[in-house]
Amino acid sequence: MSDCDSPQRNDGSCFLCDGCEACELLEQRNRKLKREVDSLSEEQRRLSEALGAHERLCPIMHCCTASSSVSGAMQP
Repeated sequence: MSDCDSPQRNDGSCFLCDGCEACELLEQRNRKLKREVDSLSEEQRRLSEALGAHERLCPIMHCCTASSSVSGAMQP
């Protein structure tokens, strides 16, 4: 019997492929995509931390925020 997770025929073979070669390729691709998602999630976390640290220290952010609120207050 096949070790494939896809639906099985009565004879135990996979509905999607002959000998589960296609299933193995899909599983390999799935593992690769999961690793890529993990890597991108880690990169997003690092960049978010760097942005947060930068925003706390950036004087331009504070000036832009202050000047836009001042200019907004001056308009009728």
